[in-house]
Amino acid sequence: MLLLPCAGAIDLLPFHPVGGASMDDAASVSRSVATRLGRDLKLPVMTYGAAHPSGRALRELRKQTAFFRDGGGGAEPDFGPKLASARAGVTVCGASEYVVNFNIALGSTDLAAAARIAKAIRAVSPGGLDGVEAMAYLHAGPHGRRAPAPRQRTRAPAPPAHQRMAPA
Repeated sequence: MLLLPCAGAIDLLPFHPVGGASMDDAASVSRSVATRLGRDLKLPVMTYGAAHPSGRALRELRKQTAFFRDGGGGAEPDFGPKLASARAGVTVCGASEYVVNFNIALGSTDLAAAARIAKAIRAVSPGGLDGVEAMAYLHAGPHGRRAPAPRQRTRAPAPPAHQRMAPA
């Protein structure tokens, strides 16, 4: 049974270049945050995208770890302790183009049907939607009920400056 995965207490810290910032800027901030989380808070931190030396994609990092399966993982944290704590887990920090993430809850418990939908809309599938990555997993619904949810991760342009929060 594939349940909605969560890496740690702070699951994912993505950094995206917006406004006049470059991808190098986003990667630098991401690595700085990852360093401080590892050093100061003793959290294991894994990096992806432009923040990682190989530029590995987030989906590749998750495939290298136990993120979507029970048992051991492959990749070790890039910063902080090499083992995840039971209390805080692992944090993932990276830099990538701006994305939109969302879940779609289906009125069914048919995980196979959700997987077919996710496969059909992926950019890598024939006839799939450009920029879409999708997966299916079980997600807690009302009253603890489990329902499959195709999850999308779509590349999108950064929002205009007037729609972003102003710096403090």
